[in-house]
Amino acid sequence: MSHFYATAKIKKNDGVDFKILRKEIKKLAECSEAEKGCVRFECREIINEQGSFLLWEEFLTEEDLEAHFKYEHTINFLSLNLTTIQWEYFCEG
Repeated sequence: MSHFYATAKIKKNDGVDFKILRKEIKKLAECSEAEKGCVRFECREIINEQGSFLLWEEFLTEEDLEAHFKYEHTINFLSLNLTTIQWEYFCEG
């Protein structure tokens, strides 16, 4: 059975406090990991690129990945406008 993956690079928006961003990313990760079908949800700060993060997500099914974007915690995080997506990729494997 294939899993579905999302990988993204996100960057802190100008004027956003790092402490608030880190707190909100941690909250998003904890809620996302509790979602049905979520195998992995990690977000790591890029050491040599201040304000940038890599995000790795793995879900059991494509439907689980699609549902992730409809959960309240994901919608709330995105509505805070803390980051901008630099690039993102989706794949199956």
